[in-house]
Amino acid sequence: MEVNELKQSLIEQKANLQFFLETLIKQRRAIIENNVQLLEESVAAEERLLSRIHNLEQSSKEAIKTLVRTYGLKVQNYSLSMLLKAAAAKSEIKLDDLLELKENIQILVNEISRANEHNRILVNHARSFVRETINALVNDKNAPLLDRKF
Repeated sequence: MEVNELKQSLIEQKANLQFFLETLIKQRRAIIENNVQLLEESVAAEERLLSRIHNLEQSSKEAIKTLVRTYGLKVQNYSLSMLLKAAAAKSEIKLDDLLELKENIQILVNEISRANEHNRILVNHARSFVRETINALVNDKNAPLLDRKF
């Protein structure tokens, strides 16, 4: 039964990660188009998804702990990778479905990392642009607008 619970948790995790990737892509579009409303919506969605992802991780970890105890596996930590590695050593435990899900989740995590990096670069460029614009305004009038000492 625990294998099915873990599998269901991983399927939900995969779906939430896909939604998270789509949210990051929406954020990128919002940043590029200077669409504040879309950016706020995507940030709110990101926060909800991060909470769901965290809860599913905890659920998966509990299912992994139960499986490790049930099958008497020796693992260094309660991760899916460790479970699969330990289960591979025992031929009576078949977790091939979980291995495929793990690989799909890892691909999604890599895509999320790339999308997050792209968004970080865009935000840094936007900050730089704002900084340069402020400096141009300040230096043009020889009267600093910011950092005045009173």
